[in-house]
Amino acid sequence: MYVLAARPSVGKSALAGNLALNVAKTGKMPICVFSLEMSTDEYVQRFLSRESGIENNFLETGNVSDSQWQPLSVAIAQLSEQQIFINDESCPSLNEIRSQVIAVEFDPSKPDLSRVIAKTHHHNFSEYGCKVIQLTVQEIARLGFLGFPRRPDYLHASPVCANFSQAHTAKAGKGIETADDLSAAIAVAKAIRQLQPRVFTLENVPRYQNSQSFAIILDALEQEGYSVDYSVVNMADFGLPQARRRLVLVASRGFRVALPTRRKPIGWYKAIAHLIPSMIDSQLLPKQRQAVEQFLTTNEPTPLLIQKVGGRNGMKYKPGHLPCNTILRSHFTDHKGCNRSRFADIWLPDGTVKSLSIEGAAILQGFPSWYEWPKETATAGSINRLFCASQFCRAVIYSHTETIIRSIFMTNREQLA
Repeated sequence: MYVLAARPSVGKSALAGNLALNVAKTGKMPICVFSLEMSTDEYVQRFLSRESGIENNFLETGNVSDSQWQPLSVAIAQLSEQQIFINDESCPSLNEIRSQVIAVEFDPSKPDLSRVIAKTHHHNFSEYGCKVIQLTVQEIARLGFLGFPRRPDYLHASPVCANFSQAHTAKAGKGIETADDLSAAIAVAKAIRQLQPRVFTLENVPRYQNSQSFAIILDALEQEGYSVDYSVVNMADFGLPQARRRLVLVASRGFRVALPTRRKPIGWYKAIAHLIPSMIDSQLLPKQRQAVEQFLTTNEPTPLLIQKVGGRNGMKYKPGHLPCNTILRSHFTDHKGCNRSRFADIWLPDGTVKSLSIEGAAILQGFPSWYEWPKETATAGSINRLFCASQFCRAVIYSHTETIIRSIFMTNREQLA
């Protein structure tokens, strides 16, 4: 630990802010600043002044000339790309500082899996101050969200989707909605009303948008004055090397939000090529070999990702330049819930066949490469499959950073005008 001490008004906060900004920019690392004196708005103004070369007093008064808007816009865009998080709550305790990210994880229909998921997330994120609570959102709501910060920057909800997914739906287009689904939605609505997040997002299967549960959450957002944007999107359009259709909602209050900018799709081979040499060797099943032969009759040789489990129309495969097919939990387990030791194979033009590893599947799902997985294939596959693509979540959060910075600056300008 380094302690920087000096008399008042000699630049301690400015130096600390510059250190944080330099580490974020040069080290490409997320930085959290806990400020007991300066507000978030004041820190943002100082960062903008430094990056744009515009004196801070112009930003404080909002007296920005036409010629200064161009460098200011560039500075805002550059800052929006940095992972800098500022907490300006007065006198936080050490426990509060270490508990700024809270995750709620428990599905009573899968208690054992929920406990393993919580344990795995704790193993990966506890050192970053993330606290995992093993309760249902309904139980958290009954406790009045005790220990949760009010007015958080970000609140995300991914209600249990099993009753709305195509695999669990008896009638096309209609979800089998249960009392648990409705009570979970009511708890999420209560969180919105009590916690008042700056940004709220929700992710679920497409059919969730036709449910009463979704209507309950929408109603809460509208009553609290949030602007809302939601749509069914393909995650491959946002940089994920996997075709996966999901309902995504983004809401905020005080500034308009939108979904992230679409990106050029990334092929699965490019995403995991560096891992393939270390994957274990495999052999194609007869139906997999038939799929390769069928592909080569009309196409040039190229890497293929071939599932071990066939679909209704035969064995599914994807050429390397395309995003992979949607990853399903059934790829990792059989009908009895037992592990599939090998759930997909990679065929290379030189005839080499590799078995897709959990680490490779995780990258295709958008998990960071450093995430550590349980040894059991079925458990690791369930964690991989059940969670919203983290790469897409990061894109959602970072896409709003620039909007928030502009909102802070324009609000201060209007107040001082």
